[in-house]
Amino acid sequence: MSLPRRHPASKFEPEEWDRSYDGPQTTGRSFIFRRASELALGICREIMLPGQRWVDLGCGTGHLMRACSDLGASIIGADHDAHMVEFAKQKSADTPLWRNLHFIVAQVERLPFDNATLDGVIATSVMGCLPSPQDFFAEAHRVLRDAGHAVFTFTNQSSGLLKLNSLPAHLTDLRHRESNRQDIRLYRDTHVTANLEQLGFRILRVDFYNFVLQAGNWSMPTSRFAKKLERFGRHRFSRWLARNFIVTAQKVPT
Repeated sequence: MSLPRRHPASKFEPEEWDRSYDGPQTTGRSFIFRRASELALGICREIMLPGQRWVDLGCGTGHLMRACSDLGASIIGADHDAHMVEFAKQKSADTPLWRNLHFIVAQVERLPFDNATLDGVIATSVMGCLPSPQDFFAEAHRVLRDAGHAVFTFTNQSSGLLKLNSLPAHLTDLRHRESNRQDIRLYRDTHVTANLEQLGFRILRVDFYNFVLQAGNWSMPTSRFAKKLERFGRHRFSRWLARNFIVTAQKVPT
């Protein structure tokens, strides 16, 4: 089966995105994106139950979906990019638990699910692409059943490492400052948790991760040492260093 023609407005090429997760490179950009999925998978292993119905929003090439497929839940992959969804379908065709995987094209702010019909919502490497998180948070709350879980990753606005990482480009090209702001949205963990709680979520945990400087395929410290630093990821001082954080929340029963 051939892939559909690429939409001209799409930012990501499926093949390139897929290499970030499954390619041989394990440092730099690849490490940062892989780590988000690894941590989300670890959380899902703790809270996802067989027979449940979960959606992976912004599923991309389906890497996290396939990793979750052996947990016994039904996983729906949703992405706004039809080209990416078709790539994920083809990539997942040989997964042993293929029947647990489903794919749809959808906008995360307008999900095609009835109220209270899902047990979990995952969104990794998605929040930075949204003009505003409020509609997305409200949609996630709407589609979740009581006590359903949400697992979301964010780029940390308070990160000193992120600021240090972008400083050379800002000094050499002032235009980069404006374009960088448009390319990715940054978040403060306190604002995110307050917004989620206001909607009716209970925050179970906030973990900070990616204690690295990164440029292309280069990163410092090594990925192994960066993972060791995550033992401090629940301490308040971590928010001033880590590039990213992941929030696990639960819909409060009404």
